[in-house]
Amino acid sequence: MKKISMLLIALALVLGFTACSAMKDGTYTAKAADFDEHGYMEQVTVTIDSGKITDVSIDAMTADGEKKSEASKEGTYDMSIAGAQWPWHEQVEKLEAYLVANQGSKIESFEGGKTDAISGCTIAVQEDIELFNEAVAQASK
Repeated sequence: MKKISMLLIALALVLGFTACSAMKDGTYTAKAADFDEHGYMEQVTVTIDSGKITDVSIDAMTADGEKKSEASKEGTYDMSIAGAQWPWHEQVEKLEAYLVANQGSKIESFEGGKTDAISGCTIAVQEDIELFNEAVAQASK
């Protein structure tokens, strides 16, 4: 039974590496289907170079084109009112760095859309990771 388990794990690793290397170079974007309750639409852009994820950009925009990252930097999108320790844009930067460093997300468990897997990132990330996966899937076609 151990041999079968080890073979399945090895096969999964090989297939995982093959899938990553099969990604086509380029820039791929996935957007949420609709605006959230704050009037923002989430968007994730992934850049692939030499078959690897080299950049991830996560942001959200209003119908008027205002970026949540800019509003966060300017203080007009202030999460500290709700008790957040870090501004939204700083938390998103940690999520982006995690996705590049890990060449994707291995996070499978979310509670209220949040995860404890990324230090310093307490915002809901489930939708962003789903959009990230959609963008990466475009690179694998």
